[in-house]
Amino acid sequence: MKYYRIDNRQFEKGGNIRPQAEFVKRAKENQLKIEKILEQTRPSNKPNRNTILKLFGDCEAAKKFWIRHSNTIIYEVKIGENKIIHKGDYNLIEQIAKTSDSERQIELAEKYWSDECIEDTIIEYFVDFAEVVEIISNSEEERKNTRTAHYDMTVNPRVRVIRCSEIR
Repeated sequence: MKYYRIDNRQFEKGGNIRPQAEFVKRAKENQLKIEKILEQTRPSNKPNRNTILKLFGDCEAAKKFWIRHSNTIIYEVKIGENKIIHKGDYNLIEQIAKTSDSERQIELAEKYWSDECIEDTIIEYFVDFAEVVEIISNSEEERKNTRTAHYDMTVNPRVRVIRCSEIR
């Protein structure tokens, strides 16, 4: 299976990506609120989200995340067999953000930790590290142009648009 990592750090092909443990430092207020809810509901046998590496198993999901975060790089990575620590449904995190009902937020967070998935799920995989197989794009211009294409706007024809169907 292919995995994808969005990161603001630069790695070479064959390099190992390890957790940065700085997400919480850079997070915006609404993200911090969500992380606090997830931490409060986290089972003791699951790692803190700030201490692991999060990967996507779907290129389109990774690309959707990448286009929303400036100055980031999208990598194809590989992990060792049986190295997945947790699988969480990223859509549940987005639902937590959309509701102000605290009981509903707790319920969604508990589902996240129980490996429950909802329709059209986007899974984020927790691992200790991953090895870079390919640097899909480290270009901010490509990221912006791919975002433009995602929203069906006119793209710059001189700048590549990342298309998952073209990634081998």
